[in-house]
Amino acid sequence: MELSETVELNYNALEQLPTTLYQEQYSNVIKTMYLKCNQLTTLTPKIGLLSQLIQLYLPLNYLTTLPPEIGNLCHLQILDVSCNQLHSLPPNIGQMVALRRLNLYRNNLQNLPSGIGQLKQLKSLNISNNKLQRLPEELGNCHNLDCLIAEDNALTRFPNSFVMLRKLEYLSISDNNITELPHDISSMGSLTVITIDNNKLSYIPAAITRLCGLQYFSLRGNDNLHTQDTSQIVRDKFAIVTSNNIVLNKQQKVLPLLELSIRALNKGHQYCSSQLPLQLKENMKVKGHCWKCGQQFYRYWFAKISDLQSITNENRNLQNTVIIPSEGNCVYGLCSSNCVASF
Repeated sequence: MELSETVELNYNALEQLPTTLYQEQYSNVIKTMYLKCNQLTTLTPKIGLLSQLIQLYLPLNYLTTLPPEIGNLCHLQILDVSCNQLHSLPPNIGQMVALRRLNLYRNNLQNLPSGIGQLKQLKSLNISNNKLQRLPEELGNCHNLDCLIAEDNALTRFPNSFVMLRKLEYLSISDNNITELPHDISSMGSLTVITIDNNKLSYIPAAITRLCGLQYFSLRGNDNLHTQDTSQIVRDKFAIVTSNNIVLNKQQKVLPLLELSIRALNKGHQYCSSQLPLQLKENMKVKGHCWKCGQQFYRYWFAKISDLQSITNENRNLQNTVIIPSEGNCVYGLCSSNCVASF
């Protein structure tokens, strides 16, 4: 095997990793491993010997557990084990102190270990499509978390510590059994997007109006929710989506770009960059990191569904599309349609 910092072994039907990877001349050099769509059912404890590993991609395998030795990867920043069969995580997962992105999408997890609260650098956590009934209180210790995607689980409530996630910007927790939002949610001042469709909410706390940065709030499918009262609470603050109705702030002179996307989706209005207010053009210069590939890109851009395949090269130089309407909703934080398709 050629000595390299990057190992690409996607789509190779591997049942185990080559033993040469753990030899010292390789283990001290490898920084990125791509192992997508193989036939791995276990990882050898020797994975902990890859002391310089920064990115580890293992989606679309058959892993049921991760060895405790994975906690030895103290430089690991990205771990993607989506679309496996994991039923648990090692208790010492918190030893991966450099971890910034953790993708656990579509597994069989019933709980998260308390050690997850030790991941102080964690920024993005995707735990969608699992069997989680609760989130650990220790999650509130992940003070740098800015993206939490927890859709399609069996969650009934937020942990008490949830409001400690002061840097959280994007919260998507649709298709659960959530009955109420945190009463002191106003302390989570960084929230920009909340999607909590298809839950069991009956009311919205008035504290939601104190989230000054909130731009998009989707509540579809909460059948017990009194939408008229809810609209009166929030209509002068931000865009709210309840059922098929869009309630927009008509007094704002500078509409948030998310709102423009909603209008373009639902009303067919045409918006182009030359029509955008100066402040929005300035916002479009703000950079973030793609939740799928990790690359830096400009966060504020949007396109209608029909435009996704025809985004001009000039716009692609803005690092593609960050706000991509999809089935009446928005995907926020993905740099391109390719990342959306593979997320």
